[in-house]
Amino acid sequence: MAEKAEKEAEYLSLVENTQRDELNPMEKADAFNALTEAPYNKTIEEISKEAGFDDRNTPSKYLTLLKLPPEVQEMVRRRTISMSHGMEIARLILPRPLATLSLREREGVRLTLTFYRIMASLPRVVEPSDVMR
Repeated sequence: MAEKAEKEAEYLSLVENTQRDELNPMEKADAFNALTEAPYNKTIEEISKEAGFDDRNTPSKYLTLLKLPPEVQEMVRRRTISMSHGMEIARLILPRPLATLSLREREGVRLTLTFYRIMASLPRVVEPSDVMR
């Protein structure tokens, strides 16, 4: 009985994490992902309903971020790039031929790639915490 109550508390904590504003997009993606795996095995529809999202695309958008390479995930985690830019980069990784993209989508992909290449080529910016030691 105590184990069931503990699992329910863990589940509710994960659902709450999907709604917390102070979490970065990768932390929310991790929470959504945990809800889809054992022992919860929830569907996107179930998560959307239980977390109070009107749109089932919300969890899907966050889960898309988990398809990013680790270094890009870290950029989203640190908010060096936005969730939207991360999703644009993730779209490049999905098995979708460029020819099937609309002209607008291709332009967004091109701009995102350019942005990512520029960001990747810049030297690491010194963090304030590095200077304050």
